[in-house]
Amino acid sequence: MDIAGGEVTVTVTGHQDTKLLSAVGVGSIPVKATATALSIDEHD
Repeated sequence: MDIAGGEVTVTVTGHQDTKLLSAVGVGSIPVKATATALSIDEHD
């Protein structure tokens, strides 16, 4: 998690098991997701 001023960014990483690809030797694949939220100030 990164916080800078009114902005927060969260990054999540992991591995997802595969079903079909495991037949050819790929048991899991890496996954990554990033989201950013901005604060809202009703006075701006």
